[in-house]
Amino acid sequence: MSNNLIDISDAAQRLGVTIATLRRWDASGKLKSVRTFGNHRRYRLDEIETLVNQVEAVAPVQLNAFIYCRVSTKKQQESGNLQRQQERLIQYCKENHYNIVTIYEEVASGLNDNRRELTKMFRNLNDVE
Repeated sequence: MSNNLIDISDAAQRLGVTIATLRRWDASGKLKSVRTFGNHRRYRLDEIETLVNQVEAVAPVQLNAFIYCRVSTKKQQESGNLQRQQERLIQYCKENHYNIVTIYEEVASGLNDNRRELTKMFRNLNDVE
């Protein structure tokens, strides 16, 4: 068995999951980390490769995503903040293989509970998996 260790970000990238997922797996015992003297998580490369091979053997699942973009003011929208936010979220979805179902965008204060597009998005959650 190889004792080559990799850091948490490398392990997450190889497995195609988030760092938070690896932390949950560590807490639940699904994948145990080795702790450094600085208390950083390291993972055995052979265990990661075994998991990668198991994941590749299973048919990939297409994940669906809604995108919600919001800026607080019309001025922020006019200066391109809403468009840049949307472009970044679309890029994230592409990089992480999410199928974008719908993009919701609006100009509304984050302190305002009456955000129509956010409410519409929540109502539509049951329509997709």
